[in-house]
Order: sequence, then C-alpha cells, then structure tokens
Amino acid sequence: NGAEIALNANQSIGGGTGSNALGNNISGINGWLNGDLDEVRIYERIVRSEDAVALAAREPGCPIEILQQPLSLAVNLEVTANFSVSAIGGQPITYQWFRNGNAIEGATASAYTTVATLDAGGTYQVEVTNADGTVQSEDAVLTVIIPQPAGIANVSLGIPNFISGASFLNANYGWVGFRGFGGGGGGVCITANGGQSWTVSNVGVPNDINALQLVGSVGYIAGSSGLLCISTNGGTSWNTFATGTTANFYGLSLLNSTYGFAVGSGGTVCVYNGRGWVPSFTGVTTDFYGTAFGGDVPWAVGAGGTICRYVGGSWQPFNTGSFANFYGVSFLNANFGYAVGSGGTICRWNGTSWVALNSGTSGTFRSVAIVDANLAYVSGDNGLLCITRDGGNTWEPLTSGGTTSFGALTLAGGRAFLFGGSGTGFNFTVPTQVLNQPPTIRITSPTNSQQFYACFRIGVAAIANDPDGSITNVTFYRGQFKMAEISTPPRPGQPYRTSFYTDTFGTYVLRAVATDNRGSVTISDPITIEVVPPPIDTAVAEAYTDDDGCIVCFMGRTGSNYVFQATADLNPPITWVNVSTNTVPEPLLRVNDADAINFPYRFYRFVPLP
Repeated sequence: NGAEIALNANQSIGGGTGSNALGNNISGINGWLNGDLDEVRIYERIVRSEDAVALAAREPGCPIEILQQPLSLAVNLEVTANFSVSAIGGQPITYQWFRNGNAIEGATASAYTTVATLDAGGTYQVEVTNADGTVQSEDAVLTVIIPQPAGIANVSLGIPNFISGASFLNANYGWVGFRGFGGGGGGVCITANGGQSWTVSNVGVPNDINALQLVGSVGYIAGSSGLLCISTNGGTSWNTFATGTTANFYGLSLLNSTYGFAVGSGGTVCVYNGRGWVPSFTGVTTDFYGTAFGGDVPWAVGAGGTICRYVGGSWQPFNTGSFANFYGVSFLNANFGYAVGSGGTICRWNGTSWVALNSGTSGTFRSVAIVDANLAYVSGDNGLLCITRDGGNTWEPLTSGGTTSFGALTLAGGRAFLFGGSGTGFNFTVPTQVLNQPPTIRITSPTNSQQFYACFRIGVAAIANDPDGSITNVTFYRGQFKMAEISTPPRPGQPYRTSFYTDTFGTYVLRAVATDNRGSVTISDPITIEVVPPPIDTAVAEAYTDDDGCIVCFMGRTGSNYVFQATADLNPPITWVNVSTNTVPEPLLRVNDADAINFPYRFYRFVPLP
C-alpha cells in the first residue's frame, strides 16, 4: 500500500545470475523478499522511491488489445455486409466505426451491419477505446460485386430488327421503334406488361425508325428520309408530317405536346410547334445524332465532337476538346447532364462547360439515362453497359450476359429498359429506386359510341387512383390536343372533370392520362364519340368574352338567310333588336353579339327571311 519496508540482510534481493523471489523464501532462490503481496505491477521505466505512493494509489492499467480484426468482404449488390471486431481491455470499452475515414453515425457496437448498395463500398475501420487509450483496427475493404444489374429480366421482342428508340410511361407501358430488316420498313412495338408481351403497330412506311418518344397518350417517331410521324390513338394509326427534307432524322426530344426538336444528318433540325415541324437553321453541316432538353433548353450532339445549345433562336456550339462522335445526350436539369459517344467518350455538363470524364473503356456509347446526381447508366456497342454511382467520376462495367449492341436506354417506374440488335431487350431494377406501381385511370363519361350535338358542351369525367402513392395530375386529350390538365384532386370518390365544345361534326377519340407522385404515367382506354348536327333551327349560346360578347351557334338551313335578333326582356310586349343578317354556311352559322357586354343578360332568336 505504498509503505516502505525496511530491508535487512535476511530480506534482500541479491541479484546475480540466479532467480529472485517476491513474497516468500523459496529454497534454492538466490535472493528473496519476505512479505505478503496483494498485487504485482510491471513498469517500463525505472521506478523511484518517491514515485511509490503515487503509483500504488493508481488502479492497475489494462489497455485495449484487439484479438480479431475486422475482415474485408466482397458482397453482391443489395446483400447485407457484416463487420465485427473482438477486443479485450479494462472496462468500459466503447466502439466507433468509420467508412473512408468518416465516422458512421450510430455505429457504436463491436459489430456493424450495412447493406451493400452501390455507394456502400469503401474502407472500414473501428476505433476501440477505454480509459487506457484508443486502438484503431486494421482496414477492412467492402467490395460490392455487380455481376449483372439487379433483377435483370429478358424482355426481347423476338424480331430480327435493331431497336433504336424506346419510351416508357411506367414500369409496364412503353413503346419501342425499330429499323427495317430484309427489305422491310421499320415499325413500332407496344407493351402493357413491362415487355412480357408485345403488339406491333403498323406505321406503314418503308423508312427506318431511329427515335421514338411518348408524350402522354401521343406517340412520336423520327426516321430516315425526313420521316416524322404522330399517333394520337395508341398506335392504331399514324399521320406523317410534311418536313420538306430528305435528311435522316436520328434524334427526337419533346418537352411537351407543343414543343420539341428532331435532329439529323447534315446539321438538320426541325422544331415542333404542336401542329407541324418547322426547319431551324443551325449553321452546322455535320450530322446530329442526339437531342435532349436541359431544363427547358434544347441541346443537340453529333459528329466530330459537335455539341450545340439552342438559345435566343440560334444554335450555339460548345468546344468540348473532343473529336469523338457524340450519339447520346441526357440531362437531369439545366446544370447537369452527360453526352456520350465513340471511343468511350463521356462528357459532363456542369452548367458552364462540358468536362471530359474517364469511362475506363474505348467502346462506343450510344445512349445515357440519368437517375439522379450520383447514379446514371450508359450503353452502347457490343453489349457495353456501365454505371456511375458518384456523379460520373468513376464508371463501373455491368453485364447483361451477352455482346449484342444496344441502341435504346430509358428509365421508368424504378426500372431501366435496354434494347438493341435482333430485338434484344432487358429490364432491371434501378438501385436506390423503389419500384413504383403505376396509377390507374378510367373515363367514366361519356361512353363509347355516344352521340352529341355540335355546339353543345360535352362533359368528360375520369376516375384516377394510385396504389402506392398519390395522383399529381390528370390530363384530358381530344386526339392529340390537350383539353385540360388538372392538378387539384377532386373530393374523395369523385371523378376528375373537364368539358369541351365543338362546331365540327365527326368522330372524336378521348383519352385521360394520370401521373403519380413518382412520375409514372398511365393512359386510359380510349373513348370514341360522335358529334352530329343538331336539329334544324337550333341555336346555342356557345360562349361569352369581353372582346366578342356573346357567341351564338345556329343550325339553320344551308344557304338560307336569317335575321339574328336580341332582347333583354321577354315580358310582353317584347321588343326585338336586329343584331345582324346572315346566310347560313356549311355546316352551321356562328355569330356574335358584341353589344351583350352592356346587358346583364340577353335572349336571342333567328328569324328566317322570305
């Protein structure tokens, strides 16, 4: 207990070459110290007599010793990785795990478990601490093995053609476009079950189909020899636009149903305005192969390192420092995107300039699809498929199990869709993306084959639901024309509603499109109605505006003359005022009463002239 013991000749440590004993005399021992010992401590320094009291008062030390180091692991994607350490030492002992030198929040036990996501790979260590200090473990490296994309499924079409374009509205519903084969023209195939089965849409042209996009219920294709087409009825029939060019269109991108771009050979660009395609002068003679919107700004990429941006009505070229042929381009937003091409070229847009990245391959990329600021896929020739999980800084190869060249890559509903030569197709789960069940939508009114009189307002109602989220908007279409987009949900159990009127007789196809909170889109089954002439001598107050007053639609006898009259009081005696005299044209008469703005209400009639 720190008290000195007087030593005499019989109680001395003699030293020498023999053994010494502490605590008692043992026969044959060279030197010994007689006394009871309650503990023994060994110090790595000379202990002075003046240190004895302080050292005796101090508890004996028991520093950390790691008995079993954490082991490096190679784990398949999305599989659990378990790290552990075994250590002894004075209690209490605490633990803190680190990944790439950064403390992991909440990882304070002797074992640490994590899921091997794409961003989980790295170097792991643990610090073990007690009152006598801290010991850091050896490094344990977690390698995430990606032999194939997770959940990969074969969705091939069973055709010999090369698939060059794809567009999906959700994980189930999508269209692909293919090039001609064996003298036949290209075409479109449609799936409603994620590619388990396909139906052919007969485009009826001899051209190759090089690009395809769905915008709501409307499909657009671009192809060889100036081909630009639209289908407003689910691919049942196609209408061809007059483009005035025989250039081959290779790329197509629409921001919405009234604004888009098609790009092609010889620097050809056409702009879509909702009615037709109009040529846009680029000042470029090299071929364009791809186009996309960065925010609301269109871009075009092409041969010889060409990248151009459309600003203020003109195309501005960017110096990329590359002479590669760029085939694909895609953007997450106005300040982040990738352009990909030959020689393994990948360039990243940072809002100011295009920066070359190291893809780790010399193959040719054709397409790029961006999930978020970290995750993106690129695909191309000879089965080339790569992924980045750090915003493009590094790219890791994936395999689909073959060497078929890929021509189309797109994302929808938490899955990626990949298509290419000989009708090859795959879809696979996008890591970090929860699979999204698409919304449902059904037009409840009107019904198929229902007839309506011209000039009478026609109401349209649809029920929409989402099984794993919420409906963000419902859009109603009459053919390719958008009638209404509704983002405010109705009362529970009530349908989304809109209405329209037309003075044109004929058949109309109505569709409703539902979009959910994760971007999946579902198109309703079409409803076909017929607008027919109203009975002779029928008048309808069609609309009112401050500019035109009251607009009145009248179904009279074609070629006959009528006086259009108005009154503000139907109590006898009624005073009718002549507004105008008109001859009924084919198919009906539309007139306006500009003076209606001066009355709270007005009544109208048409009086035939002899």
